[in-house]
Amino acid sequence: MIDDRNGNCDYADRPRGAVVYYNHSGTTESAKATCLGILAACACYLGWTVVIHIDIWFLINDLASTLTLVPVYAGMLFVHEIIHAIFAKHVSKAAKVWLQGWERGTVIVRAKGLVLREKYVLELLAPFALLSFAMPAIVVLFVPEFGWIALFVAVFNALSSGGDVQSAWAALTRCPAGALVDGDGDEAYWVPETTKATAACAGSP
Repeated sequence: MIDDRNGNCDYADRPRGAVVYYNHSGTTESAKATCLGILAACACYLGWTVVIHIDIWFLINDLASTLTLVPVYAGMLFVHEIIHAIFAKHVSKAAKVWLQGWERGTVIVRAKGLVLREKYVLELLAPFALLSFAMPAIVVLFVPEFGWIALFVAVFNALSSGGDVQSAWAALTRCPAGALVDGDGDEAYWVPETTKATAACAGSP
């Protein structure tokens, strides 16, 4: 049974023994995610400016360059979600992966189905690792003249990754190793790896 308001599974259709470990819509959790995003952005900015000596403060006096970053930001959000989708489909191997609506200036990726906790954490952290660390390193090595754009993407991607980091931390600290998790919807839950259900909404055996 599907709740038409948000696409979440009804409690009765969760696998037997499912344990809720994280509420995405909770006020406390949302506040933690925001703080984590800010901390990650600050750390990313400080780290990259110290390591590669690239700054973006010149944008304050350069309107043309600043306007260039508008489509860059929109593209970054889109690529962030697409990376989630790729990892959900090919690493976590979620039963269903799809794009849903337009929110925060980009499409939102949804993935449904029970997946191994460790693969789910990789799915969550992949955009943060690739766009805030791997991509800037590659740009600085091969096209350093675009380092300021890479720094912008790295910092704002880190800011946008607070919820992902919070969800990954919750999965690592509140779910046992090897558990199967479903993080879609407002409430994320886990079940033992031995469960026969292979997807959320599979129903009780």
